[in-house]
Amino acid sequence: MHLVSLKENQSLLEKYLELALEYSKERDLESTERIQDDAWMKEHRHMLKERLYDSNSEIFLFQRDTNCVGFAEVTLEERCFPDEDLPENCMRIYVFYIARPFRKQMLGTHFFKLLRAWGREKRASLVEMEVPEWCTDGIGFLEKQGLEVQGLGKMELLRAFI
Repeated sequence: MHLVSLKENQSLLEKYLELALEYSKERDLESTERIQDDAWMKEHRHMLKERLYDSNSEIFLFQRDTNCVGFAEVTLEERCFPDEDLPENCMRIYVFYIARPFRKQMLGTHFFKLLRAWGREKRASLVEMEVPEWCTDGIGFLEKQGLEVQGLGKMELLRAFI
């Protein structure tokens, strides 16, 4: 099992888009204003090409054997935190997704550890992710990975040292 950088393996772009569409459909189950799959793919393909050139962001596919079982979208940011005087490098996870057929197999835990290792390589000292308050499974998963709730509201901020 390993992380595959989409920047370095653009041949997997379509696989990423398929997984991202699947994620989008799961996240927006109640939405009646969903755009058609073809229109979604076209829009996101264009946005993706721009993001691949951003040196501070990365998209990883999670590969198990020959299967891509999920993905993560992350950025590295230098930020000052309220209780700190000096800026810290922070790995911010925007999306962490494991496809339904591959859940409950400890793959999320394994891939989260790989993301943390990548963050350490890039000299990040913190990892953080915002999760909607209603996503109790996601919050529980992140707490099992050692992240702690830092802020409450419609989006809960979870953070930990890498």
